[in-house]
Amino acid sequence: MQYKKLNFEHSKLLSSVLHDIYIITSDNEISYSTAPNGLIGISIVLEGKCNIRHKNKWIKSPLCSIYGLIESPDLIKISNNFKEVAFGFKPSFFQLLTREKMSDIVKEGNLDASFIFSKLCLEKLVEKINVANSHLGLINAIEEFVASQLFESENDSRVLTAMELIYNQKNMKVEEMSDYLNLSSTSLRKLFLEKIGRSPKAMSNIIRINRILKEHSPNSKIDLQDLSFENNFFDLAHFSNSFKKTIGLPANKYFKDDSLTFDFYNFGRWKGDIFATKNKT
Repeated sequence: MQYKKLNFEHSKLLSSVLHDIYIITSDNEISYSTAPNGLIGISIVLEGKCNIRHKNKWIKSPLCSIYGLIESPDLIKISNNFKEVAFGFKPSFFQLLTREKMSDIVKEGNLDASFIFSKLCLEKLVEKINVANSHLGLINAIEEFVASQLFESENDSRVLTAMELIYNQKNMKVEEMSDYLNLSSTSLRKLFLEKIGRSPKAMSNIIRINRILKEHSPNSKIDLQDLSFENNFFDLAHFSNSFKKTIGLPANKYFKDDSLTFDFYNFGRWKGDIFATKNKT
């Protein structure tokens, strides 16, 4: 399997709303796991097929689907001669493209994009991506689609500020965030569910765990007690529970196994149903 990220910094629109654009291709059938990272986006299968394991059943992914904001790792199986283009939005920016409640969107897991966007617009996007003879042409097709779907030109400043606090602080309690934004905790939670689809506490936990994964590779010498305090968890038990909820296995198993890593495009280390296997041991 090959994973390639595209550079789209030349696009003022896309650089302001997207986190990444990537292409996945594979000559052979392969399965890999993905972990929650707080992003939501649109996946387009151009060749082959993709299946996702859900409640012990394989479900065929739509050709155009909404992905992301999963609560625990997914297991994905792609066919041979596979090609996928996907673009992920920065947290809270996907809601600029839809009037649907984000809390309704994210609970579906892997939703057919035609429930959100018109089939005609999706078909036009797929056609333009298919005929694009360069990465620039592909990026231009995505830019045209995003521009045509925008319901709002600006994000809610309160959500942006809250997400900045979550990214920049190792931990900020919901009450502290509410006071900073001059909102009640109830109003802040309602705002997050509407604009992002997850509560501020859930998003804070996902981002905090991902920060730890990026900063610390699996290493048996890591002191988990120190790691939990450095990232403002109450204690080691709180850290371990939060880690397992997000990643699918306890921190003491993850950090002692250097065959693992945090991101799916290092698929060699996430190959197969890693987390189910680890949890059984």
